[in-house]
Amino acid sequence: MKLLEFLPSPNVASVIVKIIYFENDQDVFVLKPIPRNYPAVLFVGEGPASWRIGLGDTDIFLKQEQVYCAGLGTLPSKMYLHTGFKLWVVLLQPQCGSVFGDAPRQLVNVVNPAIDISPTLDILNEQLWTAAHPTQAVALLKEYFSKYVAVQRNNPAVSRALQEIRGNNGALTVSELADRAFTCNRNLLRNFVSEVGVNPKKYSAMIRLSHFVGEFGAQPEADLESLAMSYGFYDSSHLYKELVKFYDEAATRQLLSPSPIISSLV
Repeated sequence: MKLLEFLPSPNVASVIVKIIYFENDQDVFVLKPIPRNYPAVLFVGEGPASWRIGLGDTDIFLKQEQVYCAGLGTLPSKMYLHTGFKLWVVLLQPQCGSVFGDAPRQLVNVVNPAIDISPTLDILNEQLWTAAHPTQAVALLKEYFSKYVAVQRNNPAVSRALQEIRGNNGALTVSELADRAFTCNRNLLRNFVSEVGVNPKKYSAMIRLSHFVGEFGAQPEADLESLAMSYGFYDSSHLYKELVKFYDEAATRQLLSPSPIISSLV
């Protein structure tokens, strides 16, 4: 499994979180389920196999040489990469789901072909797979998404709340977020759902769980109870109940196994 990650240059950081390249040469590679905290654009390369995404009870098969747009995800999910699969993923800032043309709340737990959004994405996909080097592909992606910088109009209170959520591992209450964003609960809730697609309480829970799972995966020898409490969970039982809200019970047990595989799509 080959994985490359590229951070955005400052001129597109308001739109792009990171750019990821996957190339799978194993028989089957399964990414354990983690909430998808960012909308994303998926550029699928040519190859003999496919990529399957399981969202709740639904399976989505991504076709070769196609482009897909994915909103935030709150349902239990798994991702299966088969032999010979190549993929570029552009993770967008939470407020940038509107570049897909629909209200962000309509894209939650949805993966759609991008042809309905912009035919130029298919042209970009062809250019990505003929690029001589990954850095050339990254430059193409940054150039394409830079056009959204000028048209992106984010609510300052939502932007501030998102910074606080990430900076505090999702541990703040909605009232605390509203205070730090210099607004009231009602305005924050309305604008947050409008721009991100889910309410700030749910998004905070997604971020908190992802950060916890990421740290636990990096140091599986850590004491589960102590680590859970450091993230604001009362105990390991509270952690388990929160995990089951986003994952099924089998996936939760898998995530808490001694050596979980942690996806970069978080």
